[in-house]
Amino acid sequence: MELHLSIFVPLLLSAANGANGGKILVWYTDGSHWINIRPVLEMLIDRGHQVVVLAPNTSMFMNSSEPSRLHYEPFNVSVSMETKQKLIKEFLHFSMYEVGHMGYFQIYNRFSNFMRTNMNYFLKFLDGVVKSETLMKKLKQGNYDLLFADPINPGSDLTADILGIPLIFSLRFSLAHNWERMCGQLPAPPSFVPGAMSKLTDKMNFSERLFNVLFYALLDITSQHFVWKELDKYYSEIKGHPKTKAFITHGGTNGIYEAIYHGVPIVGIPMFGDQPDNMVHMEAKGAALTVKLNTMTPESLIDAVDTVINDVS
Repeated sequence: MELHLSIFVPLLLSAANGANGGKILVWYTDGSHWINIRPVLEMLIDRGHQVVVLAPNTSMFMNSSEPSRLHYEPFNVSVSMETKQKLIKEFLHFSMYEVGHMGYFQIYNRFSNFMRTNMNYFLKFLDGVVKSETLMKKLKQGNYDLLFADPINPGSDLTADILGIPLIFSLRFSLAHNWERMCGQLPAPPSFVPGAMSKLTDKMNFSERLFNVLFYALLDITSQHFVWKELDKYYSEIKGHPKTKAFITHGGTNGIYEAIYHGVPIVGIPMFGDQPDNMVHMEAKGAALTVKLNTMTPESLIDAVDTVINDVS
C-alpha cells in the first residue's frame, strides 16, 4: 500500500480554512492521545467543519453519549474495559517499578511480550471498523474529505485507502522514531539523533552514541517483527477477502503483487514512475484493464470495473 502521509497538524488547519466547510473523519484514540487531539477537533468545528469521530464501545475517555459538538460514529469491539485496564496497569507497573531492576535482555523480552499483546488488542479494535460491513458502508456513503488520525492505534491508513480519501497524522513521536523514519522518510542518523524514549540527548559521548545505534537497531527489529509484519499480514487478508471482486489501484508494485497473490483482477489508473509499465504488463496477461487518468469519466471507470468482474475471458 502506498499512501502520501503528512504528520503536520498545521497543514490540516490551513487546508481547513477554505470558504466551504469540509467533512472530517477522525480515527479513534484514547487516554492522553485523545486529550491532545480534541482541541484540534474543536478548532476545526470553530472553522465551520463537520467532525465525525470513530468511537469504540470500550473507551476510557471517549463518551459518545455525552453532549458534545463532536459527532460520534460508535462501533463495537471484542475487548472488555477490564481487559484494557489490566493491560495498561501491567505496562505502567513494568515501566515504573520493574524496568530499573532488569538487564537489557530481560527488558527486551518483556517489552516484546507487551508489543505482541498490544498488537492483538489493536487488531481487535481494527476488526470493529474494517470488518463491519454496516459501518464501512456507512463510512463510504459519508463522502468524507479526509481522515485525521493519531496513529497510536493502527489501521487508519488502511481505512483511508479503502475509503479513497487523504490521510493526515498527528504524531508526537514513535519509539526510536521508527514510524517517522520508515513511513515519513525522516532523516535521523542514530550516531547523531537520540532515539525517542532512549533517555539520551543530542550531547552524547562515544558510548552513548553506540548505545543509541543499538537502540535504533533493536527497536527496528522489534517493530518489524511485532508491528509491521502483523499489519502487513492483516492488510493483505483484508484486501484478499473472499468478497473482493476487483482492485482499483494506481498500479504500484506492492498493490500489483497483492492482487496477483490473491487472484483479484485489477483496474489500473497509472500516474507516474513504474505504474504505467506495470499496468501494460498486467493488461497483456489479461489480469487488468487500464483507465487513463486525464480522460477518465465515471462511466469509463464503472465500465472497466464491470468488465474485469464479469468478463471471465
